[in-house]
Amino acid sequence: MKKLAKRNLICFAILAVLLMVLCFVNFTVPATTSRFVGFVPAITKDIDINGGLASKYDITYDESVIDTDTELQNAVKMLSNKLAMFGYGGASVSVGENDNIYVEMPAIKQASGILNAIATVGPLYITTASQTEIDKTTAISGQDVVDVTSQFSQINASAFSWGVNIKLTTEGQEKLKKLTEGATSGTTLNIFVGEDTISQIGISSQLNTPDLYFYGTESTQDLANVTALQILMGKYSAEFDMVNNEIISIAPAISPMIQTLILIALAVVLAAVVALFFVKFGQLGFLVLMNLVFLLTISAFFMQAIPVFVLSYSGIIGLLLGIGLFFVSNYIIFNSAKKGYAEGKKLPLAIKLGLTGNTLKIVDISVVSIIFAVAVYLIGGVYAQSFAFALALASAINMLVSLVFNKLFTKWYTKINTKKAHLVRFTREEHVNELD
Repeated sequence: MKKLAKRNLICFAILAVLLMVLCFVNFTVPATTSRFVGFVPAITKDIDINGGLASKYDITYDESVIDTDTELQNAVKMLSNKLAMFGYGGASVSVGENDNIYVEMPAIKQASGILNAIATVGPLYITTASQTEIDKTTAISGQDVVDVTSQFSQINASAFSWGVNIKLTTEGQEKLKKLTEGATSGTTLNIFVGEDTISQIGISSQLNTPDLYFYGTESTQDLANVTALQILMGKYSAEFDMVNNEIISIAPAISPMIQTLILIALAVVLAAVVALFFVKFGQLGFLVLMNLVFLLTISAFFMQAIPVFVLSYSGIIGLLLGIGLFFVSNYIIFNSAKKGYAEGKKLPLAIKLGLTGNTLKIVDISVVSIIFAVAVYLIGGVYAQSFAFALALASAINMLVSLVFNKLFTKWYTKINTKKAHLVRFTREEHVNELD
């Protein structure tokens, strides 16, 4: 039984570490087109921690466009949807002064590349001819393209790569079939947008598919997004010209140095509180640390999984209050166990009663916190709602980890340590007899 209990605790400790890693890790899921970005980065935030980049674009419409206002709104909607699809959900697209388009996005990887890609000027043509010899009647044009996306695909039996997929209309597929008729190993399919050569694809046989996928120059999803957006802008009937050819830098609300200092301060405070548990309760501090990791990681998972939640500064305060409630709950449990041992109870019984004897007290504290959070959510504004949601979530998860997880962990621990009270800093006066 002791070996089984020890194995169970080790397995949960490993699980806690894995969950903590999943909170921050960023990777492409093998053999899929999906990317895992970690629980914490995926949380919708109303906190500007990265700063941003922005640009304005003048629009030149095709001569056939009569209702420019409708076309302008369509352009805003198209860019918003496409940027969100590419994973830049924090970007905003709006109509600026003089009916130009203003795009602002967080200063994340390839943000400047995306802004430059929007300014791609000129129509899209896909052809086997050179740029000076394009036959517009036979070349694939923007009208022959349904959509352009970045895609993670298998390129051979053992390798996958990011690339760009161009979905064609039925007419576009027919044009592709005719363009590549009689293709040999030296045939090149060129993709032009205005005066820019976006890509040159080497082909060796006729293509007859509704999708044109190419890879090789887009080693990451971000680079593939930039190329896909360049092609997509060539499909659009209007041309976007970056005003003054300028990308504006927007400073973050809190400087990176201050952000680092705040994170260090929070980490130090949490470490200090956990250290106090180790000092007062010995090895039981490991159980508190495991519970804390589960509290934080489960909270992060639900914060990013629930679409209506937006983390603001008030939300962080709510989460910190929930963490404080967690520490209070665990102190009540283990301090009660310590007193029970001092009164003569055996170590396993003292720890068990410390938990069961305080269950209602912890439930009461957590439920009162949740009721308070619900009231704040109903009567408060957006920022108060972030506080309320975070507090209610942390309070609910506190009941799970402080009661359910602790019941499992203490049960397994007391099978490993049945008598060595000094390992948990429990003491008893010499004249106190141990109770059966």
